[in-house]
Amino acid sequence: MTKSILMPDPWIAADQLMEALGARVIPSSASIDEAIRLAHAAVFIDVDEWVNTIEGATWAVVLLRRMNTALRRWQDSEAQLRPIPGIRCPTCNEPHLMRRAPEQFGDDLLVICRTPDCGFSLTWDAWVKLYAPAIEWFANDMKRREKAARKEKAK
Repeated sequence: MTKSILMPDPWIAADQLMEALGARVIPSSASIDEAIRLAHAAVFIDVDEWVNTIEGATWAVVLLRRMNTALRRWQDSEAQLRPIPGIRCPTCNEPHLMRRAPEQFGDDLLVICRTPDCGFSLTWDAWVKLYAPAIEWFANDMKRREKAARKEKAK
């Protein structure tokens, strides 16, 4: 028997996307710096020049199909803003609360109000601690509604 390493699906998909871009295979012996250099070389291509050849156009279609598959498989990627339904802003009382993803490494996950001139902003952890009872009530209410809908559908 030979030793083997199980590869996570996202890594395999990333390799397939790189292959579709025409990238050189990144050897397993490559250092992190070398792997990054090879990945950057594949991504920074002249797209117009690439797709204006028969081979490039073919690989562009392959890339598009693989990208669509990857996006369908991992659709829960972080959205910049996600609404927080059912809970009103504690400052302006409008239902415009959003969960804002970190913009850069090290930034906090925030809860913000999208109402113009409101300016409410709080870190996610502080907001959860402060509003845990409201969140719990909302979660229980959603479960109750789902249960009632299942009963209604079963009739």
